Amino acid sequence: MKTNKIIEHITKSFENWIKSENLSEYRQDLDFIVRETKDEDCIIEICFESILHSIINDDVGFFDNEKAEKIFGLSEYEWSPYASWKISVYK
Repeated sequence: MKTNKIIEHITKSFENWIKSENLSEYRQDLDFIVRETKDEDCIIEICFESILHSIINDDVGFFDNEKAEKIFGLSEYEWSPYASWKISVYK
């Protein structure tokens, strides 16, 4: 799958998640960036902050893989958290 298709899928999954969780009024506060990388293995990076960071990481700061997978529709891809604020999607 081409990177632009992956980026489109991630963005659409995020928008669908916002609707399903009735968070539309908070959309402007749920910032994230999806970008293509030049890395050999990691083709897409998802970076997020603020409220979205708090949603994906639990109260003691542990990354919640299930939440991230649901929010960004990552079940189809090989991916891993790079940090509490960044996800790497691989080839």
